[in-house]
This record gives sequence, C-alpha cells and structure tokens, in this order.
Amino acid sequence: MKVFHNLRKLVRGSYWEGAFCSLMVGSTESFALYFALKSGISYSELGLLSTMPIVLGSFCQWLIPQFIRDQDARRWKLICYGIQILGIIALIQATQSNNPSFWLFPGLSLYWIGGMSSGPLWLQWISNEVPSKIFSNFFSKRNAVLSMITVLAYLATSFFLSGGGDLHRFFIAFIIGGVARILGLVTQAWISRPSVSATQHPHFQAQFSAGKRDSGIRHINPDKIPIVEIFLFTIFFKIASNISSPFFMPLMVRELHYSLLEFTLITSIPFVGRFMFLSNWGRSVDGMKPFIGLTIAGFGISVIPALWVTFPIYGFLLSLETISGMLWGGFELCCLMVVRMKYGSKSMRPIALHMALMNLGATLGARLGGHLLESGWGFSKTFYLSSFMRFLVTSLFLLRISSIPLTFQSVKSYREFLSTVLTIRPSMLNLGRINWLRRRRSRKI
Repeated sequence: MKVFHNLRKLVRGSYWEGAFCSLMVGSTESFALYFALKSGISYSELGLLSTMPIVLGSFCQWLIPQFIRDQDARRWKLICYGIQILGIIALIQATQSNNPSFWLFPGLSLYWIGGMSSGPLWLQWISNEVPSKIFSNFFSKRNAVLSMITVLAYLATSFFLSGGGDLHRFFIAFIIGGVARILGLVTQAWISRPSVSATQHPHFQAQFSAGKRDSGIRHINPDKIPIVEIFLFTIFFKIASNISSPFFMPLMVRELHYSLLEFTLITSIPFVGRFMFLSNWGRSVDGMKPFIGLTIAGFGISVIPALWVTFPIYGFLLSLETISGMLWGGFELCCLMVVRMKYGSKSMRPIALHMALMNLGATLGARLGGHLLESGWGFSKTFYLSSFMRFLVTSLFLLRISSIPLTFQSVKSYREFLSTVLTIRPSMLNLGRINWLRRRRSRKI
C-alpha cells in the first residue's frame, strides 16, 4: 500500500537525518567550548560563551514559533537548520583566526539559535506525521539509536583530537560537523516533501485509530491534565540539577585527576544507558504513565551528584553514569509525552515555551552553582545541595499529582512501570526493528 510505503520512507529518512545530526553533535558541539579553552580565552570569556548563546537560543526558541503557522513549520525548520550551519561556519573560521574569540561568540550564538529553534518545529512536524498510537515507540527507538551514533562520533573525535598537533585538528572536526549538518538539511528537505507525507490519508488514520496498544491520549480529557504542575516541576528540577551538572567536568579533571581516556569513557557512557533502555521507556508511557516515569526518573536522578562525591570510585561511577543516561532519557521522553497528551498536534508553541523555560532554568542553576563554588563551598557541599534540591522538587511534585484523581497511581503501577523499563533483553532486540511497519496485503487506495 502506497500510504504505508510513504510512511516507511519517512521513518527511514528521519533516522538518516538524525544520524547526521548526531555526527554533528559528536564532532562539533561537544568540542566547541573545549576548543575555546585550548585557544587561550579568559575564564570570563569562557563563562560568557557557555551561558549567553544558550540564553539567546532559549529566547528565540520561544519567540520564533509564536509567529509561525503550524503549516509553515516544515519550511521554517529548514531555515533554522541553515542558521545553525552559519554558526558552524563561524566556528570553522575561529580555528583559522588569530583572534578566535571574535568568531566564537557569534558562531555559538547562531549554532544554538538555529538548533534550539528547530526543536519545537521538528516535533510539530513529526507529531503530525507519526500517529499517536506508535509515536512514543518510534520516538524512543529513534533516540536510542541516535544516542549510540552520538557516542561513537564523540569517541572518534576525542581520540582524533588527542593525537597531538596544534588547533588545526579542530578545523577538521568542525568541517565534519558542518558537512553532516548540510546532509541532514538535505535529508530533512527530502522527507518533508508532500509526496512523502501520507499520514493524513483517511485509510491510514483508520488503520491506527483502534487497538489495545493505543497510547490512551484519545481517552483522556486534555483539560484535566495538570500541565502547570508539569511546567513548574521540570523548570525547578532543571534549576536544581544544574547547580551541579556543569561542574562534573572540572570535578573529574581538577579533583579526581582523570586521564583523557578515563574522562572520555565516563562522559560517553550515559549515551550507552540511553541506547539500552530508551526503547523500553517508549513502551512504558501509555496513557497517564508519563507521570509515573517523571517521578521515578526524578528520584533516581536526585541521588547522582551525592553519590559522585561520596563514592568517587571509577568503576562505580561508570555504572552510575550508565543509570544516569537511562534516567535522563526517560525524563525527557516523559516530558514530551505529557505536552503531547495536553495539546496533541497543536503542541509546537507549548513545547517551544517549555523548552525555553527549562533552558533558562538550567542557566540560572549553573550560575548559582558557579557562585557557590567561587564562594568556597567546594564540590562536596555544592553537589549535596543539588541532590537535596532535586529530591525536594520531586517530592513536592509527587505530593501534588497524588492529590489529583486523574494522575494518581498505585504503588503497584510504579513497580510494574519500573520492571518494564529495566527489562534489558527486549530493549536490545527491539532496537534493531527500525522499520516497525509491516508490509500489508491490502487493496490499493
């Protein structure tokens, strides 16, 4: 059937587009600030580079979708990709300049403005193309595969940059990222063509409108979903998390004195956790279960900073970071699914606002954590505070949703949810099934 053939083509294309994006992240985004530090910029300039471009990106992430009609999301998504490419070109120029800081700030600003603004536009487009019944399954499997591609690109670039020589190795790495982004733009333009899009066909909608595996979205009154509580929880959780999150790198380098190999391995291992378990999160978030997922992930993430400074044993921390990747992947997926449950196909602007507020919260938390460290608190006190604040915010969220009949869940529901997420074997088997639409012997339409 042509309808299902077109959707299969769209899904395959989305994997290729995501793979190119992952290659860009692993070769360019992950090393831009590292290049800035190696090029000799001051700590004040480094602080500006690590915060202000993300603030600008967060603002544009909220602003741009306010002026875009839903049907124009496809075109503007490609424009945002182009803006991000301009940012990478500026980063490439920085590697050849005698004054890298002149190019780094506009480069990172354009990179984050284009990248962050394209996020809600891409989600709006893919939400209209993939039926709600299989969206969480598709989205989680895609992200799991892309996480593994990101870590492979990150590891390859790390070993390449550690091979000695001058800063011109960054030039090659950033060139690879720019080419990958261009290929991603071309792929996205191809799969966004009307001839590929087929999910609005009435026969296609009928095929996915019934069945036991429905996501449950149609059976829930969107007006009763406590979206304000979700927004407040995730924003304050980001603030609490980023009191410590940006400072794991200096902890590893300055306090624990990790070698380059140890540092590279432990910073890449969270992507393995996402890869192994994210498809299970997708199978677990039907109906109101994203609220269960947010609570479990919130409590799990809360203990991570405290465990880092309490048990700084390398083997233990490797296992802990694998769990961290699993929990953060589930947290992000559950946030997205709740917003989709509330707003359906009209979720572009709410998602943009939610992402922008979370990024601003992350910036605020990072500033607070930096101030505490500069005031002499040290890593231990700062990390313990971050854990306590994460736990407090999650506890308040659990108390709130437990008082709402729609989102109340029994202890058994939490236990069953966690059991599904932690089932490793189905995760590994399901990851290979990228083309989850079977060929159907149906009459032509």
